[in-house]
Amino acid sequence: MTQSAEPSAAELVKRASEQLADLVREEHGLTRTEMKEKGKRAGLGGGLYGGAGLTAFLALWTGPVAGRALSPVGRTPGTDRTGSWHRPHSPDSP
Repeated sequence: MTQSAEPSAAELVKRASEQLADLVREEHGLTRTEMKEKGKRAGLGGGLYGGAGLTAFLALWTGPVAGRALSPVGRTPGTDRTGSWHRPHSPDSP
């Protein structure tokens, strides 16, 4: 009996199947690593944008409120800090 130098069809299919399984495992590992890195970057970017948005909101909201509360300009004499009218008490009023 003589043996041929070429592998049989069954051996070729077995090798191809093993190589394909190895390739899929390697690609899956690379994809997981890549997605993990992208997720970290996206999370950091989202956090920075969120912080900037919150800071801008608070600055725009508190600026005018603090300015009106602390500014004497535009207050009518006889009004308190909130703008409500009050009458000064005189000693002879009941």
